[in-house]
Amino acid sequence: MASSKSASFVKYPYPEEVNVRDFVPVILSKQNYFVWKKLMLRLFESQGLVGFFNGKVPAPLERITVPNSDIISKEMENKDYQDWKRSDALLQRWVLATISEDVLPNMVCLKTAKDIWSKLISLHERKIEYPFPAEINVRDFVPIKLSVDNSSTWQKLMLRLIESQGLVGFINGQVSQPVKRIMVPDDGGNCSTNVTTEIENEDYKAWKKTDALLQSWILGTILEDDIELVLDYETTKEIWEMINWNFNPDSSGESNTETEEDPTSQYLPLHKAALTGDWEAAKESI
Repeated sequence: MASSKSASFVKYPYPEEVNVRDFVPVILSKQNYFVWKKLMLRLFESQGLVGFFNGKVPAPLERITVPNSDIISKEMENKDYQDWKRSDALLQRWVLATISEDVLPNMVCLKTAKDIWSKLISLHERKIEYPFPAEINVRDFVPIKLSVDNSSTWQKLMLRLIESQGLVGFINGQVSQPVKRIMVPDDGGNCSTNVTTEIENEDYKAWKKTDALLQSWILGTILEDDIELVLDYETTKEIWEMINWNFNPDSSGESNTETEEDPTSQYLPLHKAALTGDWEAAKESI
């Protein structure tokens, strides 16, 4: 029995004495994913467990059929599966102990260490594609300049253009801004060091490029006197919300009738004057 048990543990190592934080002293985040991955892989390899993640050590059958007599056989739990499951559960604990609480909900329903590993790769290594329809001439779609009188028409035209290009997520928040910079390993080929370097996130650069295009569409259809209202805002979403607040005060979803005057519109000139520092115009509006 002793030799059988020993062989089983060689087949499926169980280094429960290992403290994962001694090998992976960081908590996984978007910024340090590649550093975290390198440290975690180094730990797996040092313990002979990397096969659990690359598929080379698959799960054995849970139950096997063994002879019970010359004629009769019976089904029983597979000892190899129990040992494999034990080691796999240890690996799951290592991984889950080094990821943040906001990521954990994506992992709790996954059954194996390989499933968790694959999920983390899909979350952090996916290549995000952002449309960039640079050939669009915004004036072909929005032939008017935004004003208080035509804000509803302008917004419908602009929104129709943005939706037609699959970019509405940039103004409603569904396409969130990626982190600007990320940490990546920089060991110069020396795997015994934990040197890292910070670089600009390529996903952020692609997102920023598309967001800047949308901003140019909007700014290109705003009157020069009103552009200063939005110049201090960094994203299309912020600009869109500012326009909504200034030119469409009734943004609750209930439209005014044609005979109903917007009670807040009388304050719009005062608000513009305050933002631009034109105190003479502000006095005239009071």
